[in-house]
Amino acid sequence: MIGSAIADMGFPAPHIVAWLIAIGELTGFLLALGIATRITGAIVAVTMAGVAVFANGHLWSELGKGAAVPFEYSALLAILGLYFAIAGPFGASGTRAPRK
Repeated sequence: MIGSAIADMGFPAPHIVAWLIAIGELTGFLLALGIATRITGAIVAVTMAGVAVFANGHLWSELGKGAAVPFEYSALLAILGLYFAIAGPFGASGTRAPRK
């Protein structure tokens, strides 16, 4: 089952984490639509930081060698989620223009 696959990746409390990951990834869809940008950005940042640390953390020593792409991708998504959590909505979401 999903819980055992997540447990094999090193996540603690795999059945609870499976639900949290599902919710975190579904909020990525809301973030792409520009809905509740700060909240969904924070949830995506936490979810992807967890994936980077627990599932792909063993690839840290391979940075820049090509083998660490899964770690780099999840870390990049965590940073982008953090950006939207801090910056908030602008542009296409129609709430305000970016500050200059």
